[in-house]
Amino acid sequence: MRKTVIILSVFVFLNIVKVLGQESALYRNDGKLLIDTTLSIDTKILDELVDFEKYILPNFYSRLSYPRFCSQNSVYGTVIIKIQILSDIAIFIEPIRYPHIALFDAVKQALDINILKSELKTWEIFKKYPVEFYIPVKFEVLEDTFRQDLKEQNAVLIKSSSGTGYYEKIGIIRDTK
Repeated sequence: MRKTVIILSVFVFLNIVKVLGQESALYRNDGKLLIDTTLSIDTKILDELVDFEKYILPNFYSRLSYPRFCSQNSVYGTVIIKIQILSDIAIFIEPIRYPHIALFDAVKQALDINILKSELKTWEIFKKYPVEFYIPVKFEVLEDTFRQDLKEQNAVLIKSSSGTGYYEKIGIIRDTK
């Protein structure tokens, strides 16, 4: 009896760890989009979406750029797009919300349909039945801190991020473990 309880406890613990370890960065466990809970997805695709976030969104991020016009004119805000993938890997990108068409165009260009098709062709869930989900992208115009940085650093400060270069090197091959 004691052995059964221990084994059952370990089994329950491992399943909880598995569920907690695969939490989406974009969606709640009930399928609602974190940034806009009026939008939701079918919860049976959450596990695959976690993989999508892990393997495909970094490549999308590396291709995404802030439109020059929007940056120069302080156009910012959140773009939410809906991606529909039909069983034959026909992919449609639909704008749900965007503050300026140039920001939506930047997102759509970074989510090149041909690239998405090649990246998704090995994912079984997208072959079984039509799938739809949302991707939010926040655009922010940063404050120019040149004068403040010059005063505080006593030098011209150049900032960089290894993010984009790092993500360009990430493969889209998923772990099969």
